[in-house]
Order: sequence, then C-alpha cells, then structure tokens
Amino acid sequence: MPSPDPTGLGAAQAIAGLLLLIAPLAIAVVLWRRFEVLEAKAAIALWVLADAALIYGAQHSMSARTPLLSNYYVAAPFVWSGLGAIAATLAGQYLGVSFKNKRTGAFLVVMAAGIFLFRDAHELVASKDLQWREVLARDPANERALTARTERLARGEDEEAIDACLRRKPDACICSTLRAERRVLFTTGRQSARTASAREALGLVEHARCDGHPMEPRARAVRAVALGMLGQTEEAEALVGPDFEKTPRDPRLLYARALVLQQKKDPGALEAAQAASKASAGPGADLLVAMLLIEAGSLEDAKAALKQYLGRYPDDPVAVYDAALVADRLKDYNAAREGYFKALKLDPQQADARYNLTILTLQAGATAEAKSHAEKFARAFPDDPRRFYLLSLVGGQ
Repeated sequence: MPSPDPTGLGAAQAIAGLLLLIAPLAIAVVLWRRFEVLEAKAAIALWVLADAALIYGAQHSMSARTPLLSNYYVAAPFVWSGLGAIAATLAGQYLGVSFKNKRTGAFLVVMAAGIFLFRDAHELVASKDLQWREVLARDPANERALTARTERLARGEDEEAIDACLRRKPDACICSTLRAERRVLFTTGRQSARTASAREALGLVEHARCDGHPMEPRARAVRAVALGMLGQTEEAEALVGPDFEKTPRDPRLLYARALVLQQKKDPGALEAAQAASKASAGPGADLLVAMLLIEAGSLEDAKAALKQYLGRYPDDPVAVYDAALVADRLKDYNAAREGYFKALKLDPQQADARYNLTILTLQAGATAEAKSHAEKFARAFPDDPRRFYLLSLVGGQ
C-alpha cells in the first residue's frame, strides 16, 4: 500500500522506496529467466505497470498537494495482480502435480487477500482528510497536511492537532495563526477572559514565522482583531487599512474594522459589525452587533440579536447582562431583574449588573432589596465611586 506521507523524502527513505519499486520486478524477472512460464512473464508486465502507476501517482500527488494514498485505487490492482502472478509462478513449480488448478488457485488467493485488505483500508483510502490526519499524527507540523486541513482546524474540529503542532514547532505560522484566530473570534465568557485571549493571540502571531508565508495576510488580520479587542486602535487600524482594500470581505478584517470604528465612535461601526457577523466572524462579532444596537437605541433589534446569541451561548455573562439591560430599558422588570441576577451568578465581578439591579429594585419600590444590593455593591467594589451614590439613595452607611 502506498504511504500517505506527502512530504519530501530523506535519502534513506528515498532509497527504501526505490528498492520497494525494483524488488518485485526483479523477482519477477528472475522467476521468468528460471522457469520461462507465461505467468512469470505476466508478472513482469504487471510490475512494470504497477511501478509506472506508483511513480505517476507520486508525481501527481506531489504537484496536487494530496496524500500519496489517494492513488491507491490506481496502483493497487496492478500491485496485487503482480503479486498474484508471482504466486502462480511459484505454485506451478513447487506445489506438485497433486494440486489441481494450482496456478489459478494461488492467483485467486492472493487477489482475495488484496480485496480483504482493501475492505479494511477503504475508509482511510476514500477519505483524504483521514489521510492528512494520519500524516499529522506522525508529523504534527507537516505544512501540506496543515494547509489541506486549514479550514477544518479553523472551525475547531481538531484542537489536539494544533496543540501537537505547537509543541513540535512553537513558531509554526499556520498553527499559531489558527490558534490565535480561535482565541480572538470564538472566546466567550467574561470580559477578562476575552482580554486574556486577545493578549495570548497577539503573542502567538507576533512570534510566528509568517514572513512570506501564504498565511501571512491571515495572521495580520488576526493580529488586527487582537489589537482592536485590546483597545490599541491606531495599530489595529494601520493593519486593517491596506489589507481591507484587497480583501474587503475577509471576516477577520471586517471584525477588526468594526472594533476600530466602535472605539472611534464612528456610526459606521454597526454596519461593519453586521457585515462581520454575516461573514461568520464568530460570536465576538455577533455580540458586538448587539452592543452597538443597544448604543444606537434599537432595543427590539438588540433583543432579537441577543436572543439568537444566547440560544448558542446561554452562559455568556456579557450577553446575559446585555439582555438584562435591554429588558430594563424596555421596562420589563421581571426579565431585567432575572437577567441581572443570572449575570452576577455567572460573573460576580460585573459591577454594572449589581448597580443596575439596585436602581431597578429601588424604582420598583423594593426598598429593602435595593438597600441590600447597594450594600453588596459597596462591599464588592470599594474603589467604585458609585457606591456613595447608591448608599445615599437607600439611606445606607
């Protein structure tokens, strides 16, 4: 069976491969010269065809950047037929006259073995993705395999492969970029977690060896998103500008541009965020759309966007808080109160949730509850100047 490894072979591997091509043909020639029977001559012809198929398949695979195993269907019939012809030659000479149809039987036994092995190997042979995974299992930083599986890895289908790649080669451009991309586009949860993910992503792409690499533009776009998430607007904008003119539909660039425009208070931020969300830039872009809709006063649209978002990420404390805020502004007391409580349960450090809960309950006439929330706010956030205002409202100390 041809090897699925598509990398350039070392000297020892090249010699071993050459011997594997020559050895069966040489055996067939020796048998023909010794016995001069038809099946030995057929074996020579079949091995010539098998070697030609293997060599052509290897060249085609290398140029098409596909695993060598993808040529199994072409080469296998000639390989197993050649083995069958050799077995028939040997059976005809050594099994004796008591075995009837010994040549045909030997040929059929070998072909049956080939079919049996093909049945077991069919799943791997039929799937290029499985073949590339086999390559990565042996060589985690294999560029061809990583390139072939880039979009699957970008969707987070095989995080273990990225881990193995970075262990083998910490500055690998593809692996560093894809890991950083997952961090900035798909991290949900607390704001502190998003910030930490952005810093990690920035470190990954800054230390990756991407100069001249096909993934370099993608790495720049990911870096722009990370900078935008960290509030480094000027640096992010400098990266977005030139690349955005070339690839205006890149979801990463759209998201980075939306972050830049948001921080600059540009009214075009909402449109950019909606474009990024539509381009599947990830939950970060989806949540940004909802936040910008709230800022624009489009509360019903924000409510719909947050409902859809929370359907996928129900325990995201930032989104839960935003949904409670929308309910608060729409005068839905029960939904707002419940939402603020859930946001605090998910993230007790959400000062705004506790603050708004105090105001909400006070305005509803729940004075005792409001006083309790104000005192909890003062204890949890002693450096927040708003504690004095809340305590003065409820008559607390």
